[in-house]
Amino acid sequence: RWIEAEATAAKSYLKTLSAASLKAYDATLPGCVDSSQRTTEKEYGIPEANSEWARVDGEVQHDRRYQSALETWRSCAAAAGHPAQSRLALITDLRKEYTSVMAGVQGGDQVLPQDQLAALAAQNPTWRKFHQSELDAAVATFACSRAADRTYVSIFVQYLNRA
Repeated sequence: RWIEAEATAAKSYLKTLSAASLKAYDATLPGCVDSSQRTTEKEYGIPEANSEWARVDGEVQHDRRYQSALETWRSCAAAAGHPAQSRLALITDLRKEYTSVMAGVQGGDQVLPQDQLAALAAQNPTWRKFHQSELDAAVATFACSRAADRTYVSIFVQYLNRA
């Protein structure tokens, strides 16, 4: 709620500014946002945390236990009717299909607002068929993914605690 109060106060303040002051405010604000972002990243160690995550993730990706879990995922997904090398590969394939379907829905070079595009897609049989196949893939591979995720998290925590 305090964010809403702050936003209301900020809007009220902006209404009191002259045109020149408002222009200066608009020109200065992006720099303030960038500066605060850099300060926050330094203060909270975001680059260091990302680096540590990347290091540990790399170790997990090469761990034989996780490799085994990925093999199990592949078998499980194939048995569920969605063969793929990995969950990411499945998602990437679906994304490619989505892009193609949406290009057909949109038609031409025009760029439609998101709500118009969604309304057109909802009426398009090709999109509806794709959307159902996307849902089917997500539901059918959910248990496979949960098992692989549990293994990933377990190994990740082990590597993280070693550091």
